[in-house]
Amino acid sequence: MYKKTVSIWIFNVLLLFLLPSCTSLLEKENARDAAAEKIHIRDFQEFYQSELFKAVQLAGIFDDSKTFVDCKPLMGLRKIQISYLAEKDNRDFDLSEFVHSHFSLPEQINLEFTTDQNKNMFQHIESLWPVLTRDKDTVHNSSLIPLPNPYVVPGGRFREI
Repeated sequence: MYKKTVSIWIFNVLLLFLLPSCTSLLEKENARDAAAEKIHIRDFQEFYQSELFKAVQLAGIFDDSKTFVDCKPLMGLRKIQISYLAEKDNRDFDLSEFVHSHFSLPEQINLEFTTDQNKNMFQHIESLWPVLTRDKDTVHNSSLIPLPNPYVVPGGRFREI
């Protein structure tokens, strides 16, 4: 009985000393994650005001101006901008090639849906669910705000809510 009581007492004392340091480590990790998220958001805000972003949008590289916004950078946005500023004045510089080598294009959504005129309104809506439903997001390092659950999009060119 005495050994069990001493063991419990020692365990409690250890918890008393270890718990604050574990809590402190968790708080530091959460603070680090929050700081990284703020940097990520600030990087995108700065990028959307950058010379590169404006050049791509005005050049008409993509049929839809939303496409470039949805592209994922293949490296840090600051590195891409520095590279752009260093290369843009070269005689053989190709903006489209630069964009395609530094960004991955968003996934193409299957827009092939044909309305069946024989279906009533309720059947038509029911047949749209699989076309308009998106799985939870796992995308990071893009302008997309990842959602933890499946959701429905408006359709057409929209990949998100």
